[in-house]
Amino acid sequence: MNILSINTFFPFPTRRGMDIVYLNLLKTQAQKHDVTLVSMRRTGVEDNHLSEIAPYVKTVHLAGGRARSLARKIADAAKYNALSPLLWRPKSTFYDSAPEMVALVREVSRSQKFDVIEFHHSPCAGLVNHVEGGKKLLYMYDVHSRSAARLAETKRGLGRIAAKIEAAKYRSFEPGIAPKFDGVLFGQEEDMRAMAPFIRKDAVAALMPNIVDTDIFKPGPDAGRSRAVVFVGAMSHRANVDAILHFQSEMWDKIRARAPDVELWLVGATPPDEIRALHGSRGIKLFSDVPDIKPFVDAAAVYVVPLRIGSGVKVKIMEALAMGKAIVATLVAAEGMGLTSGEDIRICEPGEAFVDAVIDTLNDSGARAALQSHARETAVKRFGFANGRAELDAIYSRLHA
Repeated sequence: MNILSINTFFPFPTRRGMDIVYLNLLKTQAQKHDVTLVSMRRTGVEDNHLSEIAPYVKTVHLAGGRARSLARKIADAAKYNALSPLLWRPKSTFYDSAPEMVALVREVSRSQKFDVIEFHHSPCAGLVNHVEGGKKLLYMYDVHSRSAARLAETKRGLGRIAAKIEAAKYRSFEPGIAPKFDGVLFGQEEDMRAMAPFIRKDAVAALMPNIVDTDIFKPGPDAGRSRAVVFVGAMSHRANVDAILHFQSEMWDKIRARAPDVELWLVGATPPDEIRALHGSRGIKLFSDVPDIKPFVDAAAVYVVPLRIGSGVKVKIMEALAMGKAIVATLVAAEGMGLTSGEDIRICEPGEAFVDAVIDTLNDSGARAALQSHARETAVKRFGFANGRAELDAIYSRLHA
């Protein structure tokens, strides 16, 4: 098939889990289909990475002649801040439907016949109004109205009010845009259930293929050699920052009281000052902007995912499963992934139960080994390329039935 893939986030350099999911999807599509990619120049480095994506796409089109200047960024922010409440649309939808992106999408979608036109992430879904032909498929990596509502619960004062307002905008935008698509794919089951009433009866509603490269992410030679607890995630992402700060303030000292020799390794890019300030205290070590996270994950005894906000599939959990890690995660983190607590992973609420789970996993080598073995098996079976190809083929068959 001939596929037009529209994603306003260029996947290189990979900044977050959703970039990895998208890249693995492109790798899967490239085995059978021709893909044309339309994306945006956001940082100005996208052109430097065209060779990295070339094996997986036929053609790449980037909107915008160069990265936005500081003056342009300030002007756009002021304009979109004014338009967002006036038109009752989330601010991110204005960035993703910038004039240069609209013009490029129109031009490319009319340049040839596409069997499927795919839109990645709901903020760019408004671009569907500017394409012609082809079955239109929306990938909702997460449902922003749900994640924004959860974010609001962690805020106070004006921050909480602003987050609630943004969640309300998404509650209007996402249900309103969903009926324009012939298919809507979701990162997890709870998101799909939340959006089901708003999808056309004749449209495909399914879970998107969530794929991890199990040949790259696999147990290494130093598996579990340390007593460390590791957290991995892009620290520009507010859900990860919230998780780290809450974990270290409410749970870490309790873990250290029962296991004084244990360390907490924080591994991720672009940590803010409040995360950098944790380095060197109470057994906490920060490893920022490392070229490869795998050695840190491999060496750790326990992999923690204490998320309190967000929705969608969690790439960090898929990668940790593939590396055969003993994982302790919150309900929010493991939500909708179909994982069995006590077999694939340990799932519990943040607080005393989470502390107990970390300590038990650290100290019980037999239980830890069972988790590690089952994790790897589940990753290969559920999230490997073979299963991803089968799921994608089934979705395309339903779309063209």
